[in-house]
Amino acid sequence: MVAITNAVSLTFLKDELENTLNAAGARLERFLQETEQEKRDENLSACLELFHQVHGICQMLELPAAGMMAEELELAAQDLKTSKDPVAIVAALGGAIVLLERYLEYIQIKHREMPELILDGLNELRRLMGKSPIP
Repeated sequence: MVAITNAVSLTFLKDELENTLNAAGARLERFLQETEQEKRDENLSACLELFHQVHGICQMLELPAAGMMAEELELAAQDLKTSKDPVAIVAALGGAIVLLERYLEYIQIKHREMPELILDGLNELRRLMGKSPIP
């Protein structure tokens, strides 16, 4: 476990992180519901940008496990472009978004990281992308 020295910074940014993650989730839902390819691509592109933003903020706050989860969210969303089962990927992304939000809340309250809390969600995304799990 790592003590978080940037807990105050996380406190200021947590609401924005949650809003960004929720906006990404909404874009994923629209991606699935949309029938026009151009609008699907637009929603997916916006979602990717939002996940990238979350990843950058987590890196800036020096939260490596949260940053890794955000990176896997972005990579899994990129796989939606060519996926034969986008519903499964979107479902896993939705679960991972909620998990990351709860993990950030945990860090804010406890002022420490506990990466094993998000390991299952992280490995689920990796499994869907055909990657090996993180032990």
